[in-house]
Amino acid sequence: IVRGPRPGLVMMSCRDACDCDFHLGEVLVSEAEVSCRGVTGYGMVTGNDPRRALARAAAAAIMNGDDRLLKERLQRLAARAAKELAARRAAEAALSAKTRVRFDLMPGS
Repeated sequence: IVRGPRPGLVMMSCRDACDCDFHLGEVLVSEAEVSCRGVTGYGMVTGNDPRRALARAAAAAIMNGDDRLLKERLQRLAARAAKELAARRAAEAALSAKTRVRFDLMPGS
């Protein structure tokens, strides 16, 4: 760990419906920097989440390095996590779909 996780603030810039840039305000972030086998990785995530910032920095160091096996392992881990997240989101969408009200089918409409 080159620089341990720490909180910070960054200015969030947005573009409005009239295509004009404006500053929405400051956003809390967590950032970290690590070195893996001589390769530095930096990670920044929104919110107060030091573990996720470290994980992102470690992933950046691995992906910027030249260890093909380590990259493949990280990619498999990320693919598995993406599948789990997609399944969780689908389950949540199915639950919320049960609460949908169709007003065109209600009596007296």
